[in-house]
Order: sequence, then structure tokens, then C-alpha cells
Amino acid sequence: MRRLMRTYLLVCILAGNIIAHAAESVYIDSSANGSAPTGLQSEPIPISGHPTVLSMASTVESMRLRAVDVNGEVRQWSMSSPDQPEVLLRLGEQPVCATLSADAKWLASSDTNGVVTVTNVENGKTVFRDRETAENTMALKFSRNARRLGGVTSGGVVRVWETRSGRLTDRFEVTPGAVQSLSFAGNGELLAVASLGREVVVFGLSHATPTQTISIDRSRITATAFTPDSKQLVIAAADGTIRIVELGEQKMPRALANHPFAVWTLTFDDQDRLAAGSWDGTIRLFDTGSWEVIQSVKTHQESICALQLGTQGMVAAGIDGRLFYWPPELVAKPQRGSISGSSEPVWVAAYSPNGNQLYVGGGGKRSEVWDLESKQRSGTGPLHPTVRCATYSPDGQLLATGGDDTNIVIASTRDGTIRHRLSGHPGLVSALVFVDDGQTLVSGCDRGFLKFWDVRSGTEVASRKRHKQQLYCVAVSPDERWLVTGGGHWAKGDPGELIVWNLERRRFEKVLEGHSLTVWSIVFAPDGSYFATSDSAGDVKIWNSATHQLERTLEHQAWLRPLAISPDGTTLAAGRGDGSIRLWDTATWKQRAVCNGHDGFTFWLTYSPDGATLVSGGNDGTVRFWPTE
Repeated sequence: MRRLMRTYLLVCILAGNIIAHAAESVYIDSSANGSAPTGLQSEPIPISGHPTVLSMASTVESMRLRAVDVNGEVRQWSMSSPDQPEVLLRLGEQPVCATLSADAKWLASSDTNGVVTVTNVENGKTVFRDRETAENTMALKFSRNARRLGGVTSGGVVRVWETRSGRLTDRFEVTPGAVQSLSFAGNGELLAVASLGREVVVFGLSHATPTQTISIDRSRITATAFTPDSKQLVIAAADGTIRIVELGEQKMPRALANHPFAVWTLTFDDQDRLAAGSWDGTIRLFDTGSWEVIQSVKTHQESICALQLGTQGMVAAGIDGRLFYWPPELVAKPQRGSISGSSEPVWVAAYSPNGNQLYVGGGGKRSEVWDLESKQRSGTGPLHPTVRCATYSPDGQLLATGGDDTNIVIASTRDGTIRHRLSGHPGLVSALVFVDDGQTLVSGCDRGFLKFWDVRSGTEVASRKRHKQQLYCVAVSPDERWLVTGGGHWAKGDPGELIVWNLERRRFEKVLEGHSLTVWSIVFAPDGSYFATSDSAGDVKIWNSATHQLERTLEHQAWLRPLAISPDGTTLAAGRGDGSIRLWDTATWKQRAVCNGHDGFTFWLTYSPDGATLVSGGNDGTVRFWPTE
């Protein structure tokens, strides 16, 4: 899906028809293309305790989760109240293995005598028993439509039954190995059989003959799963690698991002996502269009033994008996659209005060003005070799931009005429902000200078230099008492610089210590009570505005660049180097949602004035729109 959206260059949050322009960037409606695959929010809901789960499935009609455990109990949870389980069924003894069908209506189990039993979970009645072999059946699996059941014994005997009649339709043998595993293709016509050996055999069930043998040289196989279109087989191994094999072709398998430990569970949903659970309790979500990691979350201290991913959200079970649930509303936010088509990176995206206009600037002289009501690119903004920063005046009449040419341009938003071209910075202009009700413009450059300009006359009225290294960001408190600047030297790895200025007196106040690497962004809370800063180390630091004391640190373990706080002050957004955006609840300081979409760095974040939309700009050349509700 993501591949398709990149091809057609995405969507806009406002409804309407597709509108294209002769310029590189385009503005496309989202109603025809839908949203990109989403990840999972990292704070799941715990479900009441349960012995180690062997298999899970959801009933779509009644929105209930069912799970069978090592004791042979089948429990059911209503997803509206996941802390109140109901026991539906008890098997006579502990099963050697057990599995539920995808619709959670059928249970297949095997006992220590080698007997395979299929039970109707709805009424508890036995459908059939198979006593054909005394060998332990080590794995059982239903086809996606539950019409077929496959099983493999410790001796390598593979059997396939019709679920409702119990008729044995196929029987063949494979090289025996410990912990055999099975997986059906979505069409039910292919069956993959694997063990802890290094070989997977794919059988065509119409003729019960091997169609392909896949060898993995480096590590033992732990799990397999067919892609929903049945054209590829996903193979997980004990060394943490996941490989994608094109069926019927001799191509080298594609290796995905490694897990640090063995992957034991694989499952697909209908939203182009693959979930993989590993021995150390980590779950990774992949977008099957690009096979990129959407999200990685660690939920358990021990191995993930079962996963359920679908329209109801996601449930993960660990061998420690703990279950965690991500409801659909906690699934990461899907984007509603974007402006795309240009390969030039987006360094800044700025809303006009009334929210009707969006300015987009970046590399390659990219400078665009978009009318969000008419859904058209209404003009070209001031030109720089690269635009590094931009801001509208409080009354929306002026647009100021700064770039690599060391100049600042102040232009009229009514007709685009240039009011002033300000020069005087010795380096690229990296930050701009209007103060004094738009009468003064404050600018910063990568040579560490902070300058103050009279907007009416276009003259420089003050210049300050306190930064020893590069200055990258500027922010002003809502009461315009404090000005805070940040920077550092990203290539050297020196500690970041964060400086507080008395804005009224335009003089240095103090240096704030705490950032181990370059400071990239500064944002004040709407009520002015605190401000947040980000750095290359992946830290967001929250500072008290009155005392300038550090109150807390939010860690991301990844390079961070832009920050934005919603107009109502309830959400802090942080853009990461991996292209994702993390949303934090400012009341609890817990991460509550994720936005995934950018391919590479997220360079800019801003909220619309009404707070309904979060806008991000990235190194991939796109501007993406995310709904806040």
C-alpha cells in the first residue's frame, strides 16, 4: 500500500478531487487511496492473567478474543472488557499442541497418545478424532478458511484433513526434526512444513507433492507464514533473521531487519502488516509493501508465544502468561494525506495564522505557497538556494524566510512582493520568529549570531553572539519575556548548547546544561509554563519556564529533530530520524500514539491553528497531514 501511495504521491487532509499542477509537487485527495499501514502505540492494555497461550483468534462478529492454553482451557474475552475472561471449553488433558481457526470457531488439539481432535468451540461438540498414528503430533494448523487442517508428527508424517468431515485427504513424509511447524497459504492450496532444521518444504495439496524446497544455511528455522496473496513465504530463524522468499522463483531471499533474538511467531493482518514476535519479548511490525519496520515495541520480559493482529487491534501473549492488548483506537494514527511529488527535502512547513495557507520550503530552491481552501498551489514563495526556516507575522500579512544564501526575505502574503531583503548574517539563516506583535523579527544563523530586525524599516537593531557553535533553533515564550536558542555541532558530537535570553532587554540570561548532543528544536507550552527541547541523542527535555530547571527527560533512543505542541497543550509531538513521529500526553508524559510515513528524517512539525491537524515535513520530499482526533 505504501508503495502505491508513494507512486501516486499521496493525499491532503481536506476532501475534494485530485488536483495536479505543472509544478513538481502535487496535492491529491485521500478518499480514493486510503491510508498507509500503521504501527502500534507502545503502551498496551494488560489483560488478566492466563497460563501460557498456544493459540489465539478473534470472532469478528462479536468482537471477542479466544485463546487456548497449555492446560487445555479455551477462554474468551470481550474486547470491550478484556479483564473479564470466560472459560468456554476444557479439554480432558493437557494438549501436546493446539490451535484455533482464524474465525475462532474451531479448535484442533493433539494428546500424548497421538490422537488429533477437532472441536466446535461454539457448542463444545467433538467434530472428529483421528487415531491413525501413535506418534506425538507436534504442530497443527488450520487453513485460512478453516476447511483444511494440517498436522505433522515428531516422526515427520504430515497429514491433511477436511475439517468438517475428518476425511484424510493428504499424507506424506518429511525429514523429521524437533518442533515441526506448519503454515497454509491463503488460498489453502499450499502447505509449508519446517522444523528446527534448516529446510522448508512447500507442498501443493492438489497433488501432495513438493513444489519447492528452501534451505536456510546459517540458522535453524523457527516459524513460517505465507503472505496474504500466497506468492511469498516468510521464514524466521533462530538467529533473529526474517527472510522473504518468492515462491516458484530462484531469487535470493530478501532479509529484513534483524531481531536481536530468535523469532517464534509470525502473523499477518488485512492492512498490509506483518507482526513478528521474538524470544526477548519484542514485537516488530513490518509494512509488507516495502518490508520496512513500522514499529518495534518490547512488551514482555520473556518470549512472545502467540500474536493476534486484525481489525480489533493486536494481542500479544508471552510464555510468562501475560497478555497485552492494543485496541484499534491505540493503533498508530494513519495519515490522511500529503503534498508530494518533489524529491527535494522539506525543511520547513508553516501555517498562516488563519490556517488557510501553508508555506513549504526546502532544498533545491523549493519554495511553495499552498491555498488549503481551494486545494491549489497558489504561488511561489521567496527564493533561496535552500530554505531553512520560515514564519508568518501574527497578522498573516507577511511571510519571512531564511536560507543558505545568508539572507532573510520578508514578502507580502497578499501579492508576493518583497518588502525587505535583509543581509548581515555571516552564515546560513537557520531560525526566525516574530515578536513585539510582529514589529520585530528575531533571526539566528549557523555561525552562532542572534539578530533583531525592525520589520517596518528593514534595519538591524541589535546583534548578539553567545553560542560557541552553530545556532539551529529559536523560540519565544507566550508572554515574550524569554527567548531560548539552541544548537551545537552535529558533526563533532559535542554537548548541545541551550541559552536563555531576556527578550525585553535583549541580553543573555543563562546557559542551560543537560543536552549531550546538538539541540535541534525548542517549543513553549501554550500557557508558557514549560518549554521542550530535543537533541541528536534522542532526548526530549522538559524545562520549567519560570525557574529554567529541568523537570523531566523523555527518551526515544533515536535521533530527534522537530517538536510541536498542540494549541490546547495536551500533546507533544516529536519527529525522529527514522521518519516516525511520537505523540506524548502532556498530562501523564506517556507516549500514546505514533505516526509512521516518512521515508527518512522528519525535519519539521507544526500544528494547524485550530489544532485539528499535525503537519510534518521530511527528507523524502513530502509534507504529510495527520488528524489529531
